Amino acid sequence: MKQINDELARRANESLKADELTFSQVGIVLRLRENADEGMSIKELSSSVHVAQPTMTGIVDRLERKGIVGSCSDAEDRRIRRVYLTEKGENCLANAGKNRESTEALLLAGMTDEEVDQFKTLLLKVRGNLLD
Repeated sequence: MKQINDELARRANESLKADELTFSQVGIVLRLRENADEGMSIKELSSSVHVAQPTMTGIVDRLERKGIVGSCSDAEDRRIRRVYLTEKGENCLANAGKNRESTEALLLAGMTDEEVDQFKTLLLKVRGNLLD
């Protein structure tokens, strides 16, 4: 399982490289898309992905320099920095989605529909075991 995970991570990072993203940054960008209307504060982002606020500030700064996110002061409390997804960030997510789909197709290649269903059922059981 570790070898599969390592190869998936390698492929994900390789495909994201074109958009100057890392696999871990995609999680942050996805959170921002979920909260596209109001954006998110650094504090909200850091707690949602379990990263320290100073670390999140550095990640957001790097994403902002790349044009993937933008930020501005909160309208009610100017001490709070609100982060939002840019159009470039949306495009990066679209590319990441396409890459995820092609990787999933590669993973399941050669399996019958029944085998795919069994595989997904077993993976859900494994995940459930880990969450208990």
